[in-house]
Amino acid sequence: MSKLQRSVKFLVCTWMVTAFLGCVLPPTYQNNGQYVDTGYQEYDQYGYDSALPPPIDLYAAPDVIVLPDTDSVYVVPGISVDLFFWDGWWWRPWEGRWYRSQYYNQGWRYYNNVPSFYYDVDPGWRGYYRDRTWYGHRWNYERIPTHRLQQNWKSWNTNRYWENQRTWGVQGYRPRPQQQRLELRQQRQQQYRQRQEFQRSPQQMQQEQRRQQDQKRPLDRQWQEDRQRQEDRQRQEDRQRQEEQLRQRDWQRNEEQRRQQDRQRQEELQRQRDRQKNEEQKRQQDLQRQEEQQRQRDWQRQEEQQKQQKLQRQLEQKRQLDHQRQQDWQRQEEQQRQQDRQKQLEQKRQLDHQRQQEWQRQQDQQRQEEQKNQQGRQRQEFQQRQQDRQRPVEQKKQQEQRKQVDQKRQQYQQRQEGQKRQLEQKRQQDQQKQIEDKQIEDKQKEDKQRQSQEEQDRRHSERRR
Repeated sequence: MSKLQRSVKFLVCTWMVTAFLGCVLPPTYQNNGQYVDTGYQEYDQYGYDSALPPPIDLYAAPDVIVLPDTDSVYVVPGISVDLFFWDGWWWRPWEGRWYRSQYYNQGWRYYNNVPSFYYDVDPGWRGYYRDRTWYGHRWNYERIPTHRLQQNWKSWNTNRYWENQRTWGVQGYRPRPQQQRLELRQQRQQQYRQRQEFQRSPQQMQQEQRRQQDQKRPLDRQWQEDRQRQEDRQRQEDRQRQEEQLRQRDWQRNEEQRRQQDRQRQEELQRQRDRQKNEEQKRQQDLQRQEEQQRQRDWQRQEEQQKQQKLQRQLEQKRQLDHQRQQDWQRQEEQQRQQDRQKQLEQKRQLDHQRQQEWQRQQDQQRQEEQKNQQGRQRQEFQQRQQDRQRPVEQKKQQEQRKQVDQKRQQYQQRQEGQKRQLEQKRQQDQQKQIEDKQIEDKQKEDKQRQSQEEQDRRHSERRR
């Protein structure tokens, strides 16, 4: 079985149960429209039983729209019957009678009068709904779910939400004056009564035909008495019904006046609340303005403090940088001085080592020469002795050669002494040159120190300025 078949079966069963309960249970009513249990079947003004209307085919809770120029009257669009919601009740007309219920799909009970809101409903609202216009104005109606309507209809009705704040969703529309609305209400009431007189159900037409046929029958005494009693009873019921209608109209008039007074009181209370709310908003705005001004002052003060702190930090950083530069420069000067000393010491060591090597070399050469000379003398002496033994003539030659060798040796010694003197003079010149270079470097360092000191003094004077 499909879902649609189950839904149809459920609706049929619900309709049958509702119809059975409507036939079995006695209806209830009260003269002012409120229902009480009467214990007998109810009849309308023509003597016919007020049967319940058939259920409306709605598979879910319907959405409603609010009708313009009404006091919070809602209607279900898109269905073939008129289904209204007003004052917490669902309302519907059927065969010239009105019914109401707390639910949109069940619990319908006969209402023995026309509800007062119906005279405010425009008869052509379906055409306006289809065209989305209301008397030449764009009608942006809002579809309201049933659960939202049940939750908010009281507050909307109390505050006149749709009229005051939304103008029923009609763009650029001004509500009609109260006098014009009353005149339209009276016109619609007269039109409805005239239409109700001519619109009768088929059952009412059959009963009227029967009544005419009964009048054509021959009258006997008993039938006349019964007819007289029925007419008296009918007259009495009509009189009571008229009195009841008068009382109901008076009650409705009083109720309308009471509602208007309640609305005026609510409007006055709303005005007072709005006035108090505006004053409270002004106070809050003043407080917010004062707080904003105080925040701006605090922010400016903080900005000024931050600027001062930033300047102080910059000055401190500048001092630290100058001090660090000075220390770095002194450190570099000291390192340069130490490096110069080390270089000088290293050069001095190298020179001393070279001199010592040169002197050692000279000593070695002298020793070698002395050894050679000694060996040569020994050899010469030995040869001389041999020659003296062998050749006395050669002795003279050897003596002469010896003399020459001695002369050469003396010359060589003289040359070496001259070289020593030259080396000593050169060493003295180098020492003198080193001393002069050192004096020049010391003077340059003193000049640099004096220049740096002058630069520092100039910077300090600029800072003081």
